[in-house]
Amino acid sequence: MTNIAQLAGVALSPSLTIETNADFRGALTVLAGVDLTGIVFRMQVRDAVGSTNILADLSSSNGALSGDASGVLHYVLTAAQTKFLAPYAGTTAVADILAEGDGETLNLCAAPLAIAISAGVTTP
Repeated sequence: MTNIAQLAGVALSPSLTIETNADFRGALTVLAGVDLTGIVFRMQVRDAVGSTNILADLSSSNGALSGDASGVLHYVLTAAQTKFLAPYAGTTAVADILAEGDGETLNLCAAPLAIAISAGVTTP
C-alpha cells in the first residue's frame, strides 16, 4: 500500500528552467509530511501539449524521479541528457507529473507545467 490517496487534489504549478549542457536537478514539495516512497512517478517533457515529440522522459523506473518519506519529489537529468535539448533553447516546453500506486493514477499538475529551455554558453 502507498499513500497515493492522500495526493488527490494536489495541484503543482512550479516554474522550471532546464539549461542545456548542465545537470537539471531539484526537488518539489508535493505534500509535506506524506511518505511518497513506493509511488511511481512519470513526467514527459514535450515541445507542445498534444505533441508526440518527447524531449525528456523522467520516471521512477529510469531513476530520474524519486519520492521521499517527507513528501518531496526529486528530479534529475544529466548534462549528457540536456545537451539534446539545445535545438529547443529559447522555447518553452510543457510537462505534467503522474503519480501511480494502488491501482490509481493521479495527475499532480493543475495545468501543464511550463518549462523554459535555456541555452548553456559552455558546450561539451
